[in-house]
Amino acid sequence: MLLGKPARYTIQVENSESAALADLTLTTRLPDLASSVTCDSGCQTAPGQVSWKIASLEPAKPAAFTLTFTLPADSPVVSLSLTSELGHEQQPVNVSTLQSSIQAEGASKDAQSQPVGTAFFIINNQAAAETDGIIMLAASPWQAGKALLLVSGLNDAAVNKAAVALGGATRFPGLSGPVAIVEEVNPVADEAVALSTDMTLASLGNKDQIVTGVGRKNIYYTFDLPLSWNLTEDASVTLFFSHSPLLNPERSSITLLLNDRPISAAVLDASNVEKGTLTALLPHGSAKPGRLNTLLVQIEADLDDLCIDPETTQSWVSISADSFLHLAHTLVDRQGEIDLSFLPQPLIENSGLKTLLFALPEQPSAAELSLASQLASFLGASSGGNTFQPVVMIGKLPAGYDPSQYHVLVVGRPSRSPLLQAVNASLPQPFVPGSDAILQKIDPLVVKLPPALDLGYLEILPSPWNAERVLVAVTGTSDKGLQDAVNMLTGPDRWQLGGNLSLVRGEKVFTTNTNELTRSGPSAFTATVVAEATPAVQPTKADAPDANPTAVAGGAIENPEMTMTNAERYPYLLPAVLGGSLLILACFGLW
Repeated sequence: MLLGKPARYTIQVENSESAALADLTLTTRLPDLASSVTCDSGCQTAPGQVSWKIASLEPAKPAAFTLTFTLPADSPVVSLSLTSELGHEQQPVNVSTLQSSIQAEGASKDAQSQPVGTAFFIINNQAAAETDGIIMLAASPWQAGKALLLVSGLNDAAVNKAAVALGGATRFPGLSGPVAIVEEVNPVADEAVALSTDMTLASLGNKDQIVTGVGRKNIYYTFDLPLSWNLTEDASVTLFFSHSPLLNPERSSITLLLNDRPISAAVLDASNVEKGTLTALLPHGSAKPGRLNTLLVQIEADLDDLCIDPETTQSWVSISADSFLHLAHTLVDRQGEIDLSFLPQPLIENSGLKTLLFALPEQPSAAELSLASQLASFLGASSGGNTFQPVVMIGKLPAGYDPSQYHVLVVGRPSRSPLLQAVNASLPQPFVPGSDAILQKIDPLVVKLPPALDLGYLEILPSPWNAERVLVAVTGTSDKGLQDAVNMLTGPDRWQLGGNLSLVRGEKVFTTNTNELTRSGPSAFTATVVAEATPAVQPTKADAPDANPTAVAGGAIENPEMTMTNAERYPYLLPAVLGGSLLILACFGLW
């Protein structure tokens, strides 16, 4: 369609039944900025729409209706969706949507709607366009007090619209009510967080902080340090503060710590009551490039009156958000240094997770989908972004697909994950092909593992498709082991992870770096786990001594079933979906 020029559309209706039909209504919804609307004689116009009454329609005898309108030359729209709905006896029976691009100038083009489908959504007695995404919140049909969230559409593009809308921060008018119809999703610019050398605490999202009362008070500030930044001797932090003049300077102080290492301190006395300043150098060895760094302001405050209320407001200290970090640095290449201790970096380097690819099994179970959702929720919350647009791949890598632009997160047991099987030989801890058993190559000993041993594995390596990206495998020898691996990555004990391989058994973690093992020799990694997992057999008093004892198998390991929420897969709930071949509706445009 050309902006500022009249566009002419033809809507064709055909009866595919064997008998004539009467009491039909054709309604076409107009674009918001449409003007100069004209149509066939007998049409009725109303705000936002044009309609025709069809008294009777014979079989196999199409009826055509024309419509003309104009969009302003300065219209901001870039595409046009024109939806026509056919009703019979005041009930929607079919819908067809024409989509075309908008042109400011050039030659006119023809456009034709897609073939009419056999199903569509009806919302508030109106057919939703087959190109619209649908978000619906309803009461769960399976459990009272629970909700069912439906993210759907009639095709992949429509479902993607709904998913993107749900995964982003909505502003005015936003989502409201039990149903939202997503007509279009405008492109979202990357939320690149520009990290400069000098940053105030305010620029990191902090406000002035005031603590009251006597005793020790802690204020935490966090900041990301890019992996390629190597802090120089000039890197520093400058803290602006003020405090109550009633504080006893002999028992009041302020201390700065970077990642739990003290870097400076000052007495809170009369010299810094109103405009206190504390500057400290940031030691190179205490900084954590590529990870979240924590600056702790530790305050000790006390008054002369030892019997005063500990929560008194007479004792206070204020930290200004104008305090700043000076991150003087040089650039170095540390890509090869990334290990599991960096997680969730670099998976969340893009705040909208646009550079993250989830790889799931061919037919994910309810448990695997639940674990993937747990990981997605954790990564989305950790990224701090306003949008959520990772890529999800099911089963094998499609032919010709290039994942080089993504960090890859593989979720699932080895025997169920085609992608994990494809990169198995490159894993720090490979698995026996076609099974969930580990291929014991790390240790000098090959030991017999109990058959019911639940081990979770977290592995990281450079992406096979792009050495500047990483592949992270979250897997295990059983469903319980996989669950333990996910819980460790998303839980508060994540700090225990390290190296390029972490083995998780319950709440315990064993880490190693197989790259270092090749230089310094093997370690008893698996043997350590097995020694803990396999209890030694103790002889009883009834056992007679044997001069030639035979080997005794280790005791069986009890492996209780894992309790999992949503352990069954439920089919999608499709509200008010109607279909049929009663009538065929098509729309043509010429401009």
